[in-house]
Amino acid sequence: MWGAWVLVCASLLTSCTGTVPTEAVSKREEGRLIQVSSGETIHVRRAGHGPAPVILLPGNNCSGAAFDALLTLVGESKDVREKYSFFAMDYRGSGKSSYHQPVGSLEDFARDFADVVSSDPLLRKGGITLVGHSMGFGVAQCMVALDPSRYAGVISLAGIGTRGVRVIFAGNTVGTDPETGKLYVLGDWADSISAIAFQQRSWSGANRTSETVSATWNMVVFNDILKFDPASFKVTDPTYLANPGYQIAIADVLTTVYMPESLYASHFFNSTAAAVQHTNRDGTTVTIPGADRLDAFEGLKVLLVKAETDRAGWRGDLVVDDSITQNTKYDLRRAGARVTVVMLRPGAGYDHGFPIHHPKETLQMIAAFAETRAELRAAQVESVFGEGNATVYADKETDWERETYGGF
Repeated sequence: MWGAWVLVCASLLTSCTGTVPTEAVSKREEGRLIQVSSGETIHVRRAGHGPAPVILLPGNNCSGAAFDALLTLVGESKDVREKYSFFAMDYRGSGKSSYHQPVGSLEDFARDFADVVSSDPLLRKGGITLVGHSMGFGVAQCMVALDPSRYAGVISLAGIGTRGVRVIFAGNTVGTDPETGKLYVLGDWADSISAIAFQQRSWSGANRTSETVSATWNMVVFNDILKFDPASFKVTDPTYLANPGYQIAIADVLTTVYMPESLYASHFFNSTAAAVQHTNRDGTTVTIPGADRLDAFEGLKVLLVKAETDRAGWRGDLVVDDSITQNTKYDLRRAGARVTVVMLRPGAGYDHGFPIHHPKETLQMIAAFAETRAELRAAQVESVFGEGNATVYADKETDWERETYGGF
């Protein structure tokens, strides 16, 4: 189980699905194709025509289709669509975007999207609420660093954090990489894109099937909404499996082609000034250098939302550990941002995939953040997620923060 969990968590960094009926999904608006300076063509989905812009960035292994359910809700609500304009981006190598130049860092994705922002009359005006799910929050950090004047606030939905995530070897992922001849043992960090491709071997290539993706998503990304039982490897509440958005999600994963480059970029991602290091069993030191880009967040309003991790009960967010969010709050506050954290209770149906299989709550949270000049209050958060389902850690609260890097 440990080996499977490490493999899955390293590769996913997101979920992709929706909860609206088939006829509602069909109502989403046509997207646009935009040529950007990298030579790629980026596909952008849009819903709403209001003056307040919101950009949605999906997680790893997904395209902007991950937000189809949320975009449908925007289109169905007159009040929302007349107040907001939502833009969901397809990464190069996903959805309808091209993939001529493989990414080397999350900044490559960010530059593509910065070009999209510059090309759109509404987005050029700024005042954007930038929302990143999982890996998307890393891309969001790069976008803010490129031009902080564009953004009024930033939301992390189960985001990878300011110091990224690590690809770690364990269980059946250990072994000797045939390309390099290097042996990786329990606890080693990947030190190259070859090592990451090797670590991902049981979930890549011919093994990347609908059955494999479904089993993986069920176990780790949708574990709470499906009430997955790790002892029997079975879903105990299959209700969500019948949702049309579930198969849309699996199909979306199977069409992405930016792996393992995207996972390599997430592994070597670090927005802080300090390097993160680990020594592998063979004496190799893996260094994740700091990009020192967080000064761009000075004065920005930031919201970090994540389901609490409960591995013992196999509930909550099993992909992004709590320590990542604790580190992120600490780092962003030191950079001068105003940071509020909302931690969702495990066991209540909120897991790493909550932003997508709970589109209504996600949309309400985005709107509440965008419309509240001060920090969100506990009463506002409970009105979205339900009484007793969320804990708010305000900007001035420091006891919950974690200065020491959590490691995963």
